[in-house]
Amino acid sequence: MILKNLLYILQRESYQANRFLAFVYKNYQWWSLAKRQKIVWTIKAKLIFFIPLVLFWFLVGGTCYFNLIIGLFVFIVLIPFLPFLLLTSLLLIKPLDYLLKKNIIIKAYNILKIAQPIVIGITGSYGKTSTKE
Repeated sequence: MILKNLLYILQRESYQANRFLAFVYKNYQWWSLAKRQKIVWTIKAKLIFFIPLVLFWFLVGGTCYFNLIIGLFVFIVLIPFLPFLLLTSLLLIKPLDYLLKKNIIIKAYNILKIAQPIVIGITGSYGKTSTKE
């Protein structure tokens, strides 16, 4: 639940780390956030969610395996650092995200190159939306 709320905030802040951390650490009740929308479960969102989840339980489970008290301590200590685990996963998938976006841009460029649409610029304060529609 906490991780889902963090992912929701990260998506809402357009995956920008500075805005995400500023929101999380200024609003201390982010875990009970009233959501306007639902999480959009893209591949990127799923990776950003599951990487810290696996890492968190690996660290907690690994320490609990050797010593239960230390494992509980690690569990308690890692909770405030969940936003950083989320950002770490964002950093890990950044190269893959860049390549996929670049591929989409190349495909769009090739489609526009073939279609050669006519571009019309409309300036001014009034009438742009009406003209577009």
